[in-house]
Amino acid sequence: MLSCPRLAKCDDRSEVAKTNSRGGPEQWFTRSTLDSFGLAGITFDFFVDWNTDHCADEIWIKRLSSLDPAGFLAQGPASLTQALALLGDDLNLVSRFAAAHKLSAFYQVFCEDVDWAKTPGEILQANIAEGVFSKLELRSLTETMDRIRQLSGGRVRIGPKGLIYGTSTLECYLSHTDALWPGDVDCVLIETSSGRVRAILEYKKHNLESRIEDQSLINYYPRPDARKYDRLALLRDRLGGDVPIFVIYYSTDPKVGTVKIDYVTGPCFDLRPTAFSLVHRATRDNETFGKAIIDMLLPKMRMAKTVE
Repeated sequence: MLSCPRLAKCDDRSEVAKTNSRGGPEQWFTRSTLDSFGLAGITFDFFVDWNTDHCADEIWIKRLSSLDPAGFLAQGPASLTQALALLGDDLNLVSRFAAAHKLSAFYQVFCEDVDWAKTPGEILQANIAEGVFSKLELRSLTETMDRIRQLSGGRVRIGPKGLIYGTSTLECYLSHTDALWPGDVDCVLIETSSGRVRAILEYKKHNLESRIEDQSLINYYPRPDARKYDRLALLRDRLGGDVPIFVIYYSTDPKVGTVKIDYVTGPCFDLRPTAFSLVHRATRDNETFGKAIIDMLLPKMRMAKTVE
């Protein structure tokens, strides 16, 4: 009934973005792998007001529904909770994280097979706190766009061509409007015992012929992706303390088993890679490889002074 968004071409949703057949971050950093380090991971969409250079106090988690999302409204919060449990969503983790950082967390549930330009569907917005949904309501496309503009500090555009790839038909449609769907953070690592944020992970696919060893933040920052990485820096500042940002470069070519990791420091608008590491896959399976990468990150994660 519910599914996680998938990155696919906006003009042909059957053309899914290239992945590594041997596995990528989603297979490396599974719940069991992170749990072995006393960690958990959360991903969400978040807003930046570029007028004030601050993150808004609201995060969104999107899920795609094969049925009219109004059905969850009719059946009540328990039906949504059950559907998300089948996906493996940890609602208690989301709630604890949001409460610790004074954030309002909302699930946004909508259908993928919708022509948003001609016959827009409705979006179910569900506020979650203390592990339960306190309020479910249906929002029209217009209401959702108005909320995006409000949280973004005004109109926000990506350019006349819009997105080439997007995680949903809704996101693809909005990329041609002045209410661009907010960007996401690939993974925020949280220490399960204390609730502290230990790291921010950004996954960067590499599908060019150049060596993975030559990948670096300086290839993308400040041009052409300044806002992408400045957003992460503002999120880091919003979460408090000296939370490390790691950019993990990995190839979509299964023959390339090396992963490069940039340790990114510096203030927003002046980020820099201050160190890097290489992790070689060799014959490791996904779980063992994921643990090797986390082992590589741990020393800098322990150095960071984060707030409770």
